[in-house]
Amino acid sequence: MSRRPAHPAAQDAEVTVASYPSRTVPRGSTDSIESDIDALYRLPPGDFTAARGTLAKTLTGESARKVRALKKPSAVPWAVNQVYWQARPIYEHVLKEG
Repeated sequence: MSRRPAHPAAQDAEVTVASYPSRTVPRGSTDSIESDIDALYRLPPGDFTAARGTLAKTLTGESARKVRALKKPSAVPWAVNQVYWQARPIYEHVLKEG
């Protein structure tokens, strides 16, 4: 799930994605933006839009534009994401067995 590089000007900052306070990560690496985006997609769909806006406000330039462009997942992709993050063995089994 490779996504976006972190903005270099925010190297020492931290961000807590709204409604997902346990997701605080240091800025300055590709992993931090990817982790922030993953945290957005772990949220309930009703919290996604506000959290996306909050995250975008912590970024600048291309990173902020890309975060703002992220689409809110519909019910089925959101449910698949939840299985992936919360029940990985089931997810792997479904992929393997169909």
